[in-house]
Amino acid sequence: MKIKLSFFFLVCLITHTAFTNPSKVLVKPSSFKVGMYNVHHTHLLKVFLEKQKGSVLKIEISTTEGETILINYVSKRNVKTRLSIDLSQLEDGEYYIVFSNKSEKYKQKLRLTSKQVVENEKRILF
Repeated sequence: MKIKLSFFFLVCLITHTAFTNPSKVLVKPSSFKVGMYNVHHTHLLKVFLEKQKGSVLKIEISTTEGETILINYVSKRNVKTRLSIDLSQLEDGEYYIVFSNKSEKYKQKLRLTSKQVVENEKRILF
């Protein structure tokens, strides 16, 4: 149990450090914890949440213009939750993911790009 909890906090710390923009300081929420990472070479976003029992947590993904793309809720009974969000249907660009409850809101920018790997021809030189 201690190893799982330690791993979760490590993922949270790494994610927060990786996603933080140095020019813009984000305020960490005190009533819930969020950890996120992108699965390598995919548009699959893994989200780890830990919150207080009895509060509903809303997860919303929207465009930079404010158009809502996805809304998901974590129920009052869940304390720890893992989600896999498939972003492959979205076009390249910038989006926001917002985690909020009645008292706090945490907003993070997401940047989607679909760089295609082009393999060079293999040649043998003598």
